[in-house]
Amino acid sequence: MNKIIKILVLVPMIFIFNCRNYETQGGLFDAIKEIDNSNIKDNIIDLKKVYGFKWDALYIFNEFVDSDDIKEIIGLDCKCDMVPDSLEMYIFVNGDKIVEKIIIENRSYYFSITEYLDFEKTIKIESKNSKFKILKNGNENYILKPI
Repeated sequence: MNKIIKILVLVPMIFIFNCRNYETQGGLFDAIKEIDNSNIKDNIIDLKKVYGFKWDALYIFNEFVDSDDIKEIIGLDCKCDMVPDSLEMYIFVNGDKIVEKIIIENRSYYFSITEYLDFEKTIKIESKNSKFKILKNGNENYILKPI
């Protein structure tokens, strides 16, 4: 029984550390809160400024999407495992290369997107459309609406 428990703990950890970054309540969420708490009237966030490296497209994959489906959607091998339960994977692509993979946990925001890719409401955001209006949706919850 102890062996099974160790395996159940070890497998998700291997996946998490297979990606270069793992975000809890940080990164984008901290940037959203900072803008919300500032005196800026329009509450606009630019993902290109939050993620300062060069990227053409951001793909957001929900839980349980496996690497074969990711490859089919982005056309590149992500060299990753299935997105674990209750997490999301952000894959940033520049040209024909994956430049960053981030696992996101405990999101208190969601993107108000009306067009999804074919699989499980996967989102694609092009860098030319990286600006979003921040709308507060209750206490510490936000909607990011494309502008």
